[in-house]
Amino acid sequence: MVKPFDVRLDLGHDGVRNFALELTAADWLANGRGLAKLRFCHQLDAATSGLLLAAKDKAAAAAAGRLFELRRARKQYLALVFGHVPAGTHALVDAPIGPVEGSAFLQAPLPLTEGGKAAQTAVRVLKHGTLALRGLHHSKPASLLLLEPKSGRRHQLRVHCQGIGHPIVGDGTYAKDWDSYRLFLHARRLRLSPLPVAAGELDAVAECVDFDEALDGAVDVEPLPTAAEGGDGWIPTPGS
Repeated sequence: MVKPFDVRLDLGHDGVRNFALELTAADWLANGRGLAKLRFCHQLDAATSGLLLAAKDKAAAAAAGRLFELRRARKQYLALVFGHVPAGTHALVDAPIGPVEGSAFLQAPLPLTEGGKAAQTAVRVLKHGTLALRGLHHSKPASLLLLEPKSGRRHQLRVHCQGIGHPIVGDGTYAKDWDSYRLFLHARRLRLSPLPVAAGELDAVAECVDFDEALDGAVDVEPLPTAAEGGDGWIPTPGS
């Protein structure tokens, strides 16, 4: 499914709704599609929109979960960040992260020697422009990034973007931006291979018009190679 922003996966362990009419992704699948026993195969923050994989039974969930554990799942995100990120300067962010002392939620850069965990994110600067959003940030410089996490740490993409000096628009936690109407982070593409099904592979893409509408005067910076140029829609590895 394609999860909207500001929607939780489920009610969590306590089973309590944040407000009376709150609908979770699990509610939508159960009520709208009659799929009450689905199992989510990975996590997606409530504030983040995009592709979310669920399995219909334990065997399918286990098979998909195993691919995530073995890092055979490839993920790609769109992020709209503050400022113009120079092309190529952050092609790979390799910065360990870990929990902020005294917080069960916040993450921050943290050396491996101090308990941080390795975290890598491939970065491609797709476009530069200015924010079309109403409010405090109208007309501020912004960049549209393509991000591919090579590891799966909590808040990894948000912390890495903040770490390079270009936090994500709408990120109240790490950018202190409570003015924008959403967190501009979207799970755009997900590929799992090999799957124990006839096709053998899942490769799904979900675009999001919010990002195009939020960026005025967009100019291409590092567009991905086209199919004719040998591109496959993923960020090319260095030297490829």
